[in-house]
Amino acid sequence: MTTPQDPGSRPSQEQEPYATPAPPPPNEQPAGHQAGGYQPGPDESSGHQPAVGQAGGYQPAVGQSGGYRPAPYPSAPEPTPGAPRPTAPREVRVSFWLWLVAALLLAVPSLIALAVVLKDPQAVVDLAKQAGNTQGLTDEQLRAALVGFQIFFSAASVVIAALMVFFAIKARAARPWARTWLNVVGVAALLLTMLGFTLVSLLVVLAVAGAIVLLYLPASREFFEAAKRVG
Repeated sequence: MTTPQDPGSRPSQEQEPYATPAPPPPNEQPAGHQAGGYQPGPDESSGHQPAVGQAGGYQPAVGQSGGYRPAPYPSAPEPTPGAPRPTAPREVRVSFWLWLVAALLLAVPSLIALAVVLKDPQAVVDLAKQAGNTQGLTDEQLRAALVGFQIFFSAASVVIAALMVFFAIKARAARPWARTWLNVVGVAALLLTMLGFTLVSLLVVLAVAGAIVLLYLPASREFFEAAKRVG
């Protein structure tokens, strides 16, 4: 005979349909999370940048470039007024003496020739006739042409020689601009010697060429660069 079951009781073998799951062990992390905090998503870890109009990440301001900016070029060193000027090297000193020699060879012979022409112009006319360079000119015309040419040549020689001496002194005193002007004066002297090329003119050409070359040797360049820094 069976005993009727109590409607308020449940069989011991029946489990509750909605049982609470057991907590995970202490060393186990929940699914979907990694140790060490937040991990970036696939778009962030792959270096993907958000499209225009999307939020996220630093956006450069208008007018700014977001890439690499090169460092500015270093500015030239400021001159230091009052500092002592550098001592002229041997190359600059030798160049100075060559300029003096060229100036003397240019000015002195031309002044001597001018004195001879002015003292006895007829003798010069006779020499020109013997050389056959009269070109059908009369004695008066030839005399005037020779005297005028010698006056011009002597005056130009003296002016160029004086400029040579002046700029050579300034170059030896560490004035960089004087070196540039010596180039100009040297070219003018070479052109002047072409009007009457003689042995003396050849010596002038050699002296000027050597003086200019010496001013651009490495020691001379360092000397003038140091002078620029002094100001």
